[in-house]
Amino acid sequence: MENCDKFRVAMKPYAGKTLSTAKITNVVWNRYPEMPVGSNKPSEHADNTNATQGACAGTPRRVFSRVERGVYSVRSV
Repeated sequence: MENCDKFRVAMKPYAGKTLSTAKITNVVWNRYPEMPVGSNKPSEHADNTNATQGACAGTPRRVFSRVERGVYSVRSV
């Protein structure tokens, strides 16, 4: 399972909500504790990002929409 898919599964109950980076990170790590520290970055799964690793970043498949620094809206995808 790719990281984008892990984020999507972990965030599904939060669709439509606005969460901090800390909350998102905590939820994803609780669901997928094996995920490497450097791979758990909401910005890599959002819009308007310069992320190079997130396969869904900047695409219609993205998990988040950035609200402001450190705050993201969870998309229902």
